[in-house]
Amino acid sequence: MTDTVAEVMKQAVRGTAVDQRSVYERMIAIIDELPAIGKTQRNQQQNFMFRGHDDVMNALNPLLAKHGVFVVPNVLERIVSERTTSKGSTMYEVNLHVRYTFWGAQGDSFTASGWGEGTDMGDKATSKAMTMAFKYVVGQAFALATAEMSDSDNDRHSAEETTRVSHEQKSELQIVGWKQLEAAITAYGASAWDDYRVFGVVARDKMFPERENEELSAEQKQANWETNLKVVELIRDRFSPDELPGPTAEDFQKAWQDVTGLDF
Repeated sequence: MTDTVAEVMKQAVRGTAVDQRSVYERMIAIIDELPAIGKTQRNQQQNFMFRGHDDVMNALNPLLAKHGVFVVPNVLERIVSERTTSKGSTMYEVNLHVRYTFWGAQGDSFTASGWGEGTDMGDKATSKAMTMAFKYVVGQAFALATAEMSDSDNDRHSAEETTRVSHEQKSELQIVGWKQLEAAITAYGASAWDDYRVFGVVARDKMFPERENEELSAEQKQANWETNLKVVELIRDRFSPDELPGPTAEDFQKAWQDVTGLDF
């Protein structure tokens, strides 16, 4: 072994031995180095950009390793239910309350917990719920910033990002038909449309109890369309498609109730 190699190894051992930072100091160091994560993925249906889960982890993982922090999950509560979609399929829903322990290299730790929901027609509801819970807790613990908040973003003052518009204006600009309306809801996940329509059908039946051959008149169709627009815009005000957790079936129910004033 050469003297150079030996010296490098000694320095590495000494560096490991003196790194006695607490887990809190390590977290602060990670936050300090964690870059703003831009919205680099595109929703093809609605043509908007969003920040993906993989983008977050690709930026965070190297810093966790560098500063000696790892995260261990512990499921505190698991709630499982089944429901039938409007098309007659069985949808499995899993809600997880997960506690995450953030460990430092010195053996000290702290915990944070969050809920995640996953729905699937197969066997992936639990894994989806775990992903949602983890992204939520990580986003809170590391105070994740978006690239739109960075000083290097020349478009941060654009009207598109800062101008507030009414529900009617947003509907005219972004949702011009049922396909666009469905795309706005499915941005929250493949099963979101089924959750949305379950209460939409109930609302339609309650709003128009007397109709011939299950068909709505032209006036009723217009009123139904306007009601759907208001519900979608209310959901979009309350939940951003690029953030988790997204709306649950109960959130869709509440949105329909708030817009229509009906009891479900």
